[in-house]
Order: sequence, then C-alpha cells, then structure tokens
Amino acid sequence: MILPSFLSLLLLLFSQFVHRSRHTLTHHRSRAPSPDACAWEQVSLIQCALPATDSAPRMSGTECLNLNITVPNLPAQEGRKLPVLVWIHGGGFVMGANYWPHYDPVKLVELSVDAGTSVVVVSIK
Repeated sequence: MILPSFLSLLLLLFSQFVHRSRHTLTHHRSRAPSPDACAWEQVSLIQCALPATDSAPRMSGTECLNLNITVPNLPAQEGRKLPVLVWIHGGGFVMGANYWPHYDPVKLVELSVDAGTSVVVVSIK
C-alpha cells in the first residue's frame, strides 16, 4: 500500500470538510437553532473573569522575536560536530519568551557536557 503524501492528505481532508459544511448549511438553513452538543455541563467556581493587574513585571519588550544560541564551553577542536537541540517557544505572542530565566538552556548544556554528550541549544521566539 502506498501512503499518500501530506499534501494529498491535506487536500482530501479539506474537500471532506467543505462537502460536510455545505451539507450542514443547506440541511439546517430553515431550522431553529439547536443547543450546543458540547455544552459545558460542569460547575465552575470562577464566577467572573478577574482584571489583570500591573503589579507583575512584564519581561517582554518590543523585541518579541529573538534567537538564542547556547554552546558548551569546550576546547576548540576542528571538525567537531555537536548535536543541536532546537526549541521554539510557543505562547502565541501572549505570554513567555525563550529568554525568561526558567527557560535558560545553560544548565541543560552543562548537564549534557557532564553526561559526555555535549549539545548546542538554539531557542527561538
């Protein structure tokens, strides 16, 4: 069996989505709205959203995209190739950054040297 390529699979899923959407739109067009099938049925202790305060310092600035490269402190050796660990910070441009102290890769690189398998860490945000 030949596995389809990613693009053909994506096109197949998209065509199925469009077909189902058209059917749903035409089938339910003249009907009354129905309750949500996935409605929230659990009790929440939070009654309303609380306003954000400015008491917490914001670490993000205008430089929202950056690239940090952390290399092990090893003697220079020509032709040495090290594995590279790439970490892309998510956060949706809302919270967090790869330069926050708890995401500092220095300890990870130090531990890799101690374990005998040195790595280079590249972090992107």
